[in-house]
Amino acid sequence: MTALMILCGTTAGAETPLSWMAGDWTGSGWARKTQNHPAERIRCRVSNAYDATLSQVTVEGRCAVAGRQIPMTGALRQIDGNGQLEGDWDTPTDIGSTTVEGIVDDTSIAITLVATAPGSGQDITQVLRWTFEGEKMLLQSTLVADPTEVMSEITFE
Repeated sequence: MTALMILCGTTAGAETPLSWMAGDWTGSGWARKTQNHPAERIRCRVSNAYDATLSQVTVEGRCAVAGRQIPMTGALRQIDGNGQLEGDWDTPTDIGSTTVEGIVDDTSIAITLVATAPGSGQDITQVLRWTFEGEKMLLQSTLVADPTEVMSEITFE
């Protein structure tokens, strides 16, 4: 479920994937807490703001799975002209606070989120990839240790 902590949407006419994330968005799909857990239906609402001066998007929102709410806040910022990203995320009722690193290109954003599962301590470090298709944004996360292990798929509109 770590992937559901980092959520966003798109908007037409924007210049970069980071700026496409701005706005109020709803998403739905599925997510798993660890590879040993079953997929659960997930619904999310997020409000993102883009600051072109800082080349940064901030996220505030919440997701719901199986009767529980998961609040989140965070920021992603481009740190150089080569598409390198850094950021920070907080999901106080799930993985807590963590930092992220990644890349942005002409059509997508990918970050690595280092995390352990609450309770079990299992390594659930993931690559989260956002791809943009018109007015939709697709978020998929996979385990770093096993990139064939899909942990979530969420579509935002």
